[in-house]
Amino acid sequence: MVSKSRTQFIILAFLYNKPGSGYQIKKAIEASVAYFWSESYGQIYPVLKKMTLDGLVRQKDSDSRHQPRSNIYEITKKGKKILLEWLTTDVIKSPPRLEILLKLFFGGLIGPSVMKEMITRFRSSKEKEMKTLQLIMDEFYTNPAGHAVYGKMTVRYGIKVSSTLIEWCDETLEELEKLTKLE
Repeated sequence: MVSKSRTQFIILAFLYNKPGSGYQIKKAIEASVAYFWSESYGQIYPVLKKMTLDGLVRQKDSDSRHQPRSNIYEITKKGKKILLEWLTTDVIKSPPRLEILLKLFFGGLIGPSVMKEMITRFRSSKEKEMKTLQLIMDEFYTNPAGHAVYGKMTVRYGIKVSSTLIEWCDETLEELEKLTKLE
């Protein structure tokens, strides 16, 4: 493999069927996988530059006469080979980074009342997230396309995680309520 950057693989995956600009790749990420994977412009553009140098993508000018000039990238045969190899390798374990857990771990410094408010807001955000994911899932059933079955599986994961986190919030709020009564 040319690099261990997973950013390159998400870029290659989005370019696999359709050339696009860094901006278009970022928007595609936001519209599809942002609930479990994110990339910033600050990550995308340097990686596109390196991938061009490595021969994984090639750059071409946009064809549009009505929009400002933008760089359009398309995947090369070498890029497709690297992407398909990556898709068949084992997943690299990444430690979860949940700020709510970090704050809860040190919650004794601020007390249960403040933590209750924080957990309540977190729970609310997970409820909203779950509703959004359900709308996305409904869209898969309304407008099935090509690889929709894979999209459904990833969205189902998000719904289950959100549901489990809501359940965890309820249990945590019960415990915090008991601690509040001891204050």
